[in-house]
Amino acid sequence: MSVACALLGLFLASAVEGRAQGAPDSLSRRDSAAIRARVRSDSAARVRAVADSILLEDDPDDEIVLDAPPATKQSITMQSLNRGYLIGSNNISENVGLFTYRWSGPDWRVLLSGSPLRYSGNGTTITGLPPVTGRVDWTFAKGDTLRVYGRSASVPATLDSMQLAAIGAVSVSTLDLESFSLGTPTMLGTRAVVTFDVGDVQLGLHGGLEYQPRPNGTARVYWTGSTVLGGASLSGLVSDVRWTGALDVSHSSADSLPIAGDSVGRNLFQGGGTFNASLQFDGPLTADGEASGVIGAWYQRPFGNDRPDQPNRLLPVGDTYGAFVSLDLPIGKLTFSPSVTVARESASDDAAVTRLLKYQYDAASWAVNTGASLTIPLGKHFDLTPEFGATFGGASARFTATTSPIPGRRPGRSSTTDLSAGIRGWWAGLELTINF
Repeated sequence: MSVACALLGLFLASAVEGRAQGAPDSLSRRDSAAIRARVRSDSAARVRAVADSILLEDDPDDEIVLDAPPATKQSITMQSLNRGYLIGSNNISENVGLFTYRWSGPDWRVLLSGSPLRYSGNGTTITGLPPVTGRVDWTFAKGDTLRVYGRSASVPATLDSMQLAAIGAVSVSTLDLESFSLGTPTMLGTRAVVTFDVGDVQLGLHGGLEYQPRPNGTARVYWTGSTVLGGASLSGLVSDVRWTGALDVSHSSADSLPIAGDSVGRNLFQGGGTFNASLQFDGPLTADGEASGVIGAWYQRPFGNDRPDQPNRLLPVGDTYGAFVSLDLPIGKLTFSPSVTVARESASDDAAVTRLLKYQYDAASWAVNTGASLTIPLGKHFDLTPEFGATFGGASARFTATTSPIPGRRPGRSSTTDLSAGIRGWWAGLELTINF
């Protein structure tokens, strides 16, 4: 299996928490488990801040497309997904309708996906549409791939104060909501992946460029401007266990979108870039390979983020790390797939906002995301997958603002705000995949 495609599946997954992908007939149980585990591990932990999932999103099925027969194949996936979270006294719900169309041939792939949603929280209801995604891939020798892709602006394309407060009441990187991607402009991008054999392992290198036009108006928006991204991975086999270690870096050039009378600006993007590292193992649990498992860990560190504390977040952006495990267990013709992900994010800063004002904070959140799905084959072309899960964790922070004394006029002042909230949540969904 090409490490180039493994790179894309590992680092650039875009699926939501517990979204178990129905596998085509040509895929083994082991391949199906690897897909589901990568989907859950990436999204349930949500290691990226808000729209970073848009910046780096991709299709977790990529790594197995090249294993399919050379014939043209198509699939349609439809899913209803419902979530509810309680963070402190803030109770929110999200209802999402997911649709994905895939069309693939021997050396090309086409994807189109969208997910209308309804979000309710903090006294506000948002009915909208995260960015609709389209892309085309061309695959060359050994899995080297060229990709051209684009995303529409979300609906709404900008966020007002009520919508910001509703999303910001629960937005932490250890939880997953499709609504985190609202308020995002149109984006165009391209990527390339090349693969090399280095002894018994494979080296994969990838790079890309993305561009979002500068948004007009005065409303809040998550705008990344021009983005450069790249990375490398090593992959190999130890007995029947596949391992993959990878590093990835991205950096965006967007400014704060300053407006008259507002020194902070209207851009919700925290600025700068992110560094990612991960290690993953997947392989059979039984001699016949019918039962399998995936285990992994990751770490993400933002850098150059001059605006980490944004109103669409409960806590400022910080370092995120965690681990996950997923099993794929056959029950007759059915496949039962339990999973668990543990994630933590922490952030701190001590900055001089002005000559007379200092702002300091220490913040952290953690979450344990559990889930299970049951894939039920309905004939040759259909898979039905009910799924469910639960989340628990916590969030805490201390924000301190200090003003320096002015001799002869006033003494210095300090004010502190503390946040402490438990996290409880659930999700449930039903997915239908049609392969033809």
